Amino acid sequence: MSKGQTSEFSAILEALAAEDLPHLKRMGRRERRAAETRIRLFRTAVQLFAERGFANVTVEDINHEWSGIRAAILKFGRKINKPVIMLEVGWCSQANAASEPWDYTQPTVPLDLDLQKRLYESYFQTWYGQKGFAGFMLWSWTPNASGPTDRGYTPEGKPAEDVLRKWLAKGPWQVQ
Repeated sequence: MSKGQTSEFSAILEALAAEDLPHLKRMGRRERRAAETRIRLFRTAVQLFAERGFANVTVEDINHEWSGIRAAILKFGRKINKPVIMLEVGWCSQANAASEPWDYTQPTVPLDLDLQKRLYESYFQTWYGQKGFAGFMLWSWTPNASGPTDRGYTPEGKPAEDVLRKWLAKGPWQVQ
């Protein structure tokens, strides 16, 4: 990572840390906690990338960041005595997938098939077989997409497809 990029990330991190986020105060408790989790994920991704560079963030680094989020989500499931299911799991094939997973529309952001693959691998390593976790729904597998040149969410024809096939071949998740 160049010196200019590092200072750019530092400025972003400083702004995020200082931001009051007054709109959170108008939300209900559940809505606010979900928004705070998304913000925490975003800040963590930016921090990791600023410190190490995109290519140097490992699956293990991502797993470590998932661990606190997993604990909070599973605690909520135990509190309401229900298993948890994630309704949207997926990352686009762009370099911003970890820090801005909702935005696949930026044509200037580089294609990054490896990041998409690492994010799926980390997800499965973190969540597979967890007591109280019922499963997930994939966002979004578009049939017959353009494969390794496609910048969208589909894993089809990309390295992420191999990750999904490996984990889904393990059989159904046991909901306990």
